[in-house]
Amino acid sequence: MFITTNKKIGFIHIPKCGGSSISAAFRYGQKGPNLNNPDDPWSPWYPVNTHTTYHRTVKDKITQPENWFTVVRNPFARYHSWYYYQIAWNEKRLSGELGMKNLDPVLLKQQVAALKKVGIKNTLLNLDEICEKHTLKEIRRPQFEWIDGCKNIRWFKLEEIEMLYEWLHEMGCMVEYTHEKKNPKKKTWQEEFDDEMIQRIQQRYAIDFEKFGYELIL
Repeated sequence: MFITTNKKIGFIHIPKCGGSSISAAFRYGQKGPNLNNPDDPWSPWYPVNTHTTYHRTVKDKITQPENWFTVVRNPFARYHSWYYYQIAWNEKRLSGELGMKNLDPVLLKQQVAALKKVGIKNTLLNLDEICEKHTLKEIRRPQFEWIDGCKNIRWFKLEEIEMLYEWLHEMGCMVEYTHEKKNPKKKTWQEEFDDEMIQRIQQRYAIDFEKFGYELIL
């Protein structure tokens, strides 16, 4: 989550919805690093943790911008991306390719081992138990929980990300999209998900399908 210096907009970062790329666009843009720069009205200011919900900003009495925005994602693609991302990025941290960020290497190894052993389908079917046991967060909750209660928010679909940047440009914020983290998955969710997985995702994230207009399959 960040709020621009001019308080015009704030970004609520829903996990696994392309938020790292949005943050990178504001931090780097066309002129290089631009974090917490009071001379730039569109510089991002991070008052809280990356994946903080709107409800937490109210509870903590954080300065509210004129408008919030967020990016949402097809729940099928979001779960699929999360599974492979969790494995790949844990392995990169353990190998030294990425920084550890004060994370416990023993825990990261356990997470990778558990996800690989159980597999993408059984992880989904036992998601609460596996996430609780191995300290895996965020994916259990519907996307809508991050923005619930926020009246002045605009949401944009990751699949139509150009609409977000058109809106930003209309407001005078000339940042350009960059894909910050590329997921190494080899197959699409359409190739991997069977009817049971599709049904489970539709049940677990029902409010996301309803609120954001994603199509149910079964």
